[in-house]
Amino acid sequence: MTLSSRVVSVFLGLFVLFLRLPVCSQTQRPMTVDDLFTIEQFGNAVVSPNGEWIAVVVKRARTKAETYKKDYLWENDHADIWLIPRRGGEPQNVTNGKVDGTGYWNPVWSPDSKKIALMSTKGGDNARLYVWEKDSGKLKRLTEEGVQLEAGALGYGSYNAVVWVSNTEILCPVLAKGELDPSFEADLRTPRIALREWPKAPKGIDATASVLESGIDTPIQRVSGGKLLLLDVTTGIARKLADGTFSNIIPSPQGGRAAVIAEAGSMLPDPKRLLKRVYQRRSRLGIVEFRPTPQFRWIDGVYDPIFPNFHETNPHSWSPDGKTFGVIGKSSPTEVDAGTPFLVTAGTGESQKLSTPGLTVSDLSWTGNGQLVLRASPIHAENEESRFDWWLFNTGNAIAPRNITSIMKTVPTSLFATSDFNTVSGIASGKLWVIDLQTGPRDAVPSLGDVKTIAWPDEQYLRCNIVKDIVVVAGSNEFYRVDLSNPSGRATSFVRPSTEATLLQYSLLNDIAVFKAEESEGSFVWTADSGGKQFERRMALNEHLKDIANSERLLIEYRANDGQDSKALLLLPVGYKKGEKYPLIAWVYAGSIQRSIKGWSKSSPTSLNLNLLTSHGYAVLIPSMPLQPTGQGSDPFMDIPKGVLPAVDKVVELGIADPERLGVMGQSYGGYSTYALVTQTTRFKAAITLAGYSDLFSLYSQFEARDRYSERPHENLFMELMSETQQTRMGTHPWDNLWRYLRNSPVFFLDRVQTPLMIIQGDMDYVSIGQGEEFFSGMYRLNKRARFVRYWGEGHTIESPANIRDMWQRVFSWFDEFLKPGSSSPVLKSSKNF
Repeated sequence: MTLSSRVVSVFLGLFVLFLRLPVCSQTQRPMTVDDLFTIEQFGNAVVSPNGEWIAVVVKRARTKAETYKKDYLWENDHADIWLIPRRGGEPQNVTNGKVDGTGYWNPVWSPDSKKIALMSTKGGDNARLYVWEKDSGKLKRLTEEGVQLEAGALGYGSYNAVVWVSNTEILCPVLAKGELDPSFEADLRTPRIALREWPKAPKGIDATASVLESGIDTPIQRVSGGKLLLLDVTTGIARKLADGTFSNIIPSPQGGRAAVIAEAGSMLPDPKRLLKRVYQRRSRLGIVEFRPTPQFRWIDGVYDPIFPNFHETNPHSWSPDGKTFGVIGKSSPTEVDAGTPFLVTAGTGESQKLSTPGLTVSDLSWTGNGQLVLRASPIHAENEESRFDWWLFNTGNAIAPRNITSIMKTVPTSLFATSDFNTVSGIASGKLWVIDLQTGPRDAVPSLGDVKTIAWPDEQYLRCNIVKDIVVVAGSNEFYRVDLSNPSGRATSFVRPSTEATLLQYSLLNDIAVFKAEESEGSFVWTADSGGKQFERRMALNEHLKDIANSERLLIEYRANDGQDSKALLLLPVGYKKGEKYPLIAWVYAGSIQRSIKGWSKSSPTSLNLNLLTSHGYAVLIPSMPLQPTGQGSDPFMDIPKGVLPAVDKVVELGIADPERLGVMGQSYGGYSTYALVTQTTRFKAAITLAGYSDLFSLYSQFEARDRYSERPHENLFMELMSETQQTRMGTHPWDNLWRYLRNSPVFFLDRVQTPLMIIQGDMDYVSIGQGEEFFSGMYRLNKRARFVRYWGEGHTIESPANIRDMWQRVFSWFDEFLKPGSSSPVLKSSKNF
């Protein structure tokens, strides 16, 4: 490059930088809390089988007239379903739930594209199955009973709880009459039971005892309460196929049948083994045949098939021809773990136990020609660090399973069948691998860097189908279409309407791609042909957000205390002026890694939108905070400062942050991170923790508030699981290593705290409010500056619009008091100290 060209390049770079400087003082305004209640969101989108219509879920803005659930399955409880015509025309809201505060979600098209099955909260007391008819435009309720939503919860929504069997028939599991789905009931159970039982005690007539048992098996009362129904949409007639509470419904790839997993009783936890699942439940497998006449059979010989949950990948799967179901379970109910593979012949219901000597199996997949591959580990390797490889299993002869991934440094957690019947494919170590059953693994597309995930097809399709084309996300969040049938590893750029766009749906058959994008000018849905040659914007939300200033952001590099090269995201305050030093809030969450400037959009309606802090004059730092892998014991408490404090030093060094005006804040595990920081450093002048852990020993066995009044709150082992093998990283239970629990509990280091701390928590939080009570009580006893803000009826995050307003008013007031002395802080209209 010549000197003159370098000068021109520098000038152009400075000019671009000038154009990016915030101009909110002239054309935009800072974000306010009330802006959160104007933001709508796009959910999922589903293309009709004929490719002519797109059903899109739109989550309405929060209003005081609607209620808001806290459970993952209920994030759409204030949503509507909109219909977009492929060939042009305006989108249509076909549910209009805002009229009565009803939510509609989970659209599933009928095979003939004339109907949509969907879930609705209409009535306010349950989730029921409805059908919308395109020809008439009418909604029709199909079930009076509530739907067993958890039957569609595999991988947080990979499978639907409803399956179209034909153009007029739907398979759907329902609850017993009057019973609420646990995800709906969770927020209602405790207040309802409390209001019913508390008045009895002072009257002295009726006993209010609730008795729990340990050490003996007790039957699960819900097992026989529900039903699996085959519903005729035209006549409304419902045919019962089976009784039970169903965990998963897994349709075969060719249609005509489905596998179901149902609860079959309780199972006591083994005191000698670490937890692998939240609930210790017995289970059973059933197969539904729809042709020529509906038939259901429970499968004998397979005990306790694994309930798939968030840390397991693919324990059960149909063969590509849909004739055989592979399942992992036990050969005897007395076996400790489900680690034996079985093949079930759908037509006869016969089960075949597969011999895998010396191996315990966790997952299975299929090749295109029906060969089985199993993810397994040697049985003698008891600890959680055991390596799981993929083994080729020959079902037709006595040849022992053969390890096909032994030479790989990192093994894919899941595999799927490709159109080359001798290969399977998966992602590991930032690469897309094709594993040839004879020659071994190879990098499918060496030119792709850092392959992150598969954007299409979805997990449900990958589990049971032969795949030729996929769309992956690689590099700096770029999309690529990969032709797996091409030995040379051809990948073509999958064009998007903008760099912020993500792929919602892709129909190769109908040559249509559906994108959504959350941008500074609003949120949009786009459609295009599969080559991305003709984009069309079909829906727009939140266009008023263009009047709200963006927070300029930087990705800064720094060296962590353990020597790791790290990155942090820095959000600059609205109206930032170079050369001025600003108060800085570190937003912390242990285990998080920052890689790009994306995320934390102003279009997010979350109550913890960090753009509110930058609009209030604060710089916000989101540091990388790597921890040791889960599944093994470590000391996260001591690891937390390593990535945070050097990042703070870097922002100070850049001349952006005032070293005397530093704050820290975090929610959930970020709340724990905040507790850990204020007990190990005095760098921060103010801190706020929301829904955080402070005492890992008491956290381990406290009942969840929403379950406390249920019949079996002790069977919810979520916190025990989190502590032993998941996020909390203790690697064992406290009776095996009490010292690890104690030394990682901030509450035992309260005497070191010098930072004024505000604790925010809801009394219905699944992280017990007792965690906040312990820390605050200690601060009070030691006469240290603290404030405890409790929100009655709130869960893990604050959801009520009134409480969100109150919370942010208190957040601003607290940080302003210590980081902006003399500033005009918001004045609280009322303060209830009770």
